[in-house]
Amino acid sequence: MFSENLRIALRAVFSNKMRSILTVLGVMIGVAAVIAVVSLVQGLQKKISADLESVGATFIRVIPDLGVQSNPFLQKMPELTYDDALAVKKGATAIRNFTPLFLSQAQLKRGDARHSTTMIGVNQTYQDVVNHWVDHGRFFTTLDEEAKKRVAVLGVESARKLGLNDPLGQVIQIDDTAFTVIGVMEKRGSSITGDSDDLVLIPFATAQILYGADRMKHLPLALQVRNRDDVDLEAVVLSGFGGLVGIVGGTGLANLIRLLLGKWVTLPPVHTPLWAILIAFGFCAFLGILFGIYPAAKASKLDPIEALRYE
Repeated sequence: MFSENLRIALRAVFSNKMRSILTVLGVMIGVAAVIAVVSLVQGLQKKISADLESVGATFIRVIPDLGVQSNPFLQKMPELTYDDALAVKKGATAIRNFTPLFLSQAQLKRGDARHSTTMIGVNQTYQDVVNHWVDHGRFFTTLDEEAKKRVAVLGVESARKLGLNDPLGQVIQIDDTAFTVIGVMEKRGSSITGDSDDLVLIPFATAQILYGADRMKHLPLALQVRNRDDVDLEAVVLSGFGGLVGIVGGTGLANLIRLLLGKWVTLPPVHTPLWAILIAFGFCAFLGILFGIYPAAKASKLDPIEALRYE
């Protein structure tokens, strides 16, 4: 019985080739487009989740901001200073540690090697606050801060760009000022905010001396709370429909979009979750069966002559 029904179905498909091709093509295009969007969004969500997990659940970043209703041409940027961070730590029992983040583009030099990177002035608690640790050598100490020493810790990519196979103890130039490399950070990889391996860290007190107090009035601050329950994080669940017919095409389309947009923006690798495939297959199968059985059931109730006339 089943084989007979299958032969009848295949005969109907091949006897109406154009209709069959257009039906399959429509399903493939629709499902492939949805799978492409799901893959891109899921890839981005996975990347964001990984970035959040890398800094830990006790990390808070505070930045001076005018707000969405403010006019940047008429108002001054609100001040956020090191003293503000001290006041927050003193007044808020939930705050365990903090570090200021003095950010600036800097030119690194060593011999003939040149490299432009992000320089960050931080204090000795930086590692614990942002969960990014030294892999070789050591980090800054309280003595380095108090003495305003010209010591630096490099990211692995910055060390590679300068041709430093063994950076410890090497002297480099940061904006034409000599610094001694005392450590290299562990490799973390790129994130949605940039390359975490392409940076150089110097003591905040040293940055204050070299770059002046006026540039220390609008500092981002990184705070560490004592308990992860003190931070209220909301998770956004991103989902969609796809289908088995469009899995290959959708994933390929997502990779193509990522490749094309990669010239202007950096997108994370695409990620096609199993749940999207299963839901898509079930959804498409349901629609196919529904809109296949319904016209047939309707036609079966008609007079054969009338049914043939519409066919």
